[in-house]
Amino acid sequence: MQYLETFDVQGIRQYLANLDQVDRLHDLYVWPLSTSEVALTVHLVVHQQSLDNALLHQIQQHLHDYFEIEHATIQLESSLEESNCLLAPTAYH
Repeated sequence: MQYLETFDVQGIRQYLANLDQVDRLHDLYVWPLSTSEVALTVHLVVHQQSLDNALLHQIQQHLHDYFEIEHATIQLESSLEESNCLLAPTAYH
C-alpha cells in the first residue's frame, strides 16, 4: 500500500469533527512512519471537563480499523480550558 496516495485526511477530519463529544479540532497531522505504518496526531477540544480514556480508545480503534492508522496520539482539551493550549488557533484564545 502506498500511504502517501491513500491518506484520507478529509475523511479523518470529518470523522473526528462529527464525534458527539468533540467541539472542534486543531493541529491534525498524518504521516508515514514506514512503508507499512501511519501515524497521526491531533488536538480535540471536547465538551466535557473530565477527560475520558474510553473515548480515546474508541477513537484509536476507529482510526485503526477504518483509516489504517497504527499510531495515534490524541490530545484531549476541555472546551472550558482550551486557552491553555499554545497550539490552538488564536481565535480561540
